[in-house]
Amino acid sequence: MDVNLYGGLGTNIGWQFMNHLYVSGTEIVPENKLGTRGASDNTSSTDYLYESREHFNKYYDTSDAINQRIFVGGGIGFVFFDRLEVGAMGRYGYGYRYFSDDFTGTNIRSLEVNMKWLLK
Repeated sequence: MDVNLYGGLGTNIGWQFMNHLYVSGTEIVPENKLGTRGASDNTSSTDYLYESREHFNKYYDTSDAINQRIFVGGGIGFVFFDRLEVGAMGRYGYGYRYFSDDFTGTNIRSLEVNMKWLLK
């Protein structure tokens, strides 16, 4: 069994355009107590709290954006049968997003588990 170690620096850059955001869901809205019902012997009462469920659908146009990150990466892989590599790789870095006159910081922190067929 062989062991492969990986390491390096990287960057990515992206452009987002013609974005749309669709949001749908259900909102649970509690309402006031609508009544009290006592037990048959009138010694205890139980309050009932009613709620309503409101469904919503919303649509948003989002602006075009550009993003870029720089990161360091490293990984390890174990080779079986001279062809199959099973390993893990991680990335850690920082960058920015630019949305219509607004810069926002962003980061990349990822860990992947992978399986590769090595071509020789």
